[in-house]
Amino acid sequence: MTAEMQLRQGATPVPNGTTFLIGEANPGTLTPSVTAELRNTGTAALAGLRLWLVQGTPGGVRVTVAGVPITGTTLATATAVPDLAVGAAHVVIMDGTGPASGRATARLQGVSD
Repeated sequence: MTAEMQLRQGATPVPNGTTFLIGEANPGTLTPSVTAELRNTGTAALAGLRLWLVQGTPGGVRVTVAGVPITGTTLATATAVPDLAVGAAHVVIMDGTGPASGRATARLQGVSD
């Protein structure tokens, strides 16, 4: 049995390493929220699921998974979220604050037991 998770926007998978645009905003203001899902596409439950957000430069991206704000920034500080049964999904909500210049970027990473 394998444990696999996949970020999706609607029915469309977002491949690992792919840019997921959440919109643009004036410096210091929030983008509109974008909703996606984190789905268990494997054949085993994802127990002990922990996620973290690696902020790029200049940062400012916020992510909430299953109603839990992702505050961890490394594996050691990863945020625990509810387990995911096979075929189940968590709602992911993303937004970001417009930086003074450039685009705010981040990478969502995760592990399970």
